[in-house]
Amino acid sequence: MKGGRLLSALLLVATAAVHSSQAEAQAFAYVSNLGGNTVSVIDTATNSVIATVPVGFAPTGVAVHPAGTFVYVANRTANTVSVIDTAANSVTATIPVGVEPTGVAVNPAGTFVYVANQFSNTVSVIDTATNTVVDTVSVGTDPHGVAVHRTGAFVYVSNQLSNSVSVIDTATNSVMATVPVGVGPSGVVAHPDGTRVYAVNRNSDSVSVIDTATNTVIATVSVGFAPEAASVLPGGTRLYVTNGFGNSVTVIDTATNSVIATVPVGGLAIGVAAHPDGTRVYVAILFTDTVSVIDVGTSSVIDTISVGSEPYALGQFIGPAAAVEILPHTFNVLRGLLLSGGLPDLFDSDDSRLVVRTAVFAPSIDPPVQIEVAGTSPTETPSELRFRFEGMASRNLIERRISLYNYVTQSYEELHVGFAATSDEVIEIVVTSDPSRFVEPGTRQVKSLMTWKAAAFSFFTGWNVGIDQSVWTIVP
Repeated sequence: MKGGRLLSALLLVATAAVHSSQAEAQAFAYVSNLGGNTVSVIDTATNSVIATVPVGFAPTGVAVHPAGTFVYVANRTANTVSVIDTAANSVTATIPVGVEPTGVAVNPAGTFVYVANQFSNTVSVIDTATNTVVDTVSVGTDPHGVAVHRTGAFVYVSNQLSNSVSVIDTATNSVMATVPVGVGPSGVVAHPDGTRVYAVNRNSDSVSVIDTATNTVIATVSVGFAPEAASVLPGGTRLYVTNGFGNSVTVIDTATNSVIATVPVGGLAIGVAAHPDGTRVYVAILFTDTVSVIDVGTSSVIDTISVGSEPYALGQFIGPAAAVEILPHTFNVLRGLLLSGGLPDLFDSDDSRLVVRTAVFAPSIDPPVQIEVAGTSPTETPSELRFRFEGMASRNLIERRISLYNYVTQSYEELHVGFAATSDEVIEIVVTSDPSRFVEPGTRQVKSLMTWKAAAFSFFTGWNVGIDQSVWTIVP
């Protein structure tokens, strides 16, 4: 629909208010201290250290589970990953991986962790349900940074000595493309909309912008001296790049791929992560044992936090996310005929639709078009669950119903009934009362069913429906 009308939005389930989301979970920064073998836990509401967690030797990369329940820390010289339970701020598991693990990232569903092993030239794939390595993927030479595509379908790994980025297909855990970039790529980060990946080239003082549709570099942006890592604001508008020996952070407008500011941070800047609310950016300063806090609005340092020895913090070290978008991993046309489109057409509001029509002869009283979608939530116990549908019908007087699968009653629970419009409309169902009933225990699967039926009974059908978007949003 691309900015069209929200015709029947915010159907708040089982509450009296029109729309009142529960408070978002408090975000914490988990800063790995390379020289201290610890992780400093920062309460971002007060910018103060509230805990120090001992981990393995030389911790570098950090990734926070989307639900904020666990933190994964790569211990470079211990060849392990420490798993921190954030409720207790203590290590609950230690996972052996490859040699010199550095970068680490979690997929959006929270089901797998990907670890770049520098001296093994591999990526270890960890199943978060069992905290075990379930696969090992050979990549380029000296892999350093890791990023996961918003769909979870691809993983991007920067190879420092190969001057490339390996693209891993997570369905097969194999490299499907290798993208030449600048010299010595260290950090890598994916844009929230999934269209671009940014590789930070330490030895050519630049950032390569990769088009994920073609896996080619479409732009190169000059930054400061010896850039290390990057982070994108949640809204996707700005990219923040740490310049290690430049003692600064470069701010890039992602719409134009141009530098709009350079922020001095007073030391060798390594890790960088944007706060989930998009107002601040946190930067690990290696030799001053501090974290600088940049105000996004003014592009200036507004706070400095003392942490452990040699903070490194490569990766998205702040979490949980304010809200996690869950894309469907499967769809099933239960009734009707698929005319065009596929799973990716359900991801975005972009006028690219999954189109299904009625059968030529459909005398049943059941809805002649029924489509089921399924995804994976990062948590079994969300504070809020939303389902967003956008679509249309080819004629008037087509009744549409939307249901979410209730795993307590083992049946679909109908949450919306209305007539479909002949142009794209948006229906957003918001569940704030016991949303966990719609998440399957163990698998964390979520399912939605959409059905359409003509208001007047007719043996002869000849209409179709188009779905432009069908996604969930989970608030941890």
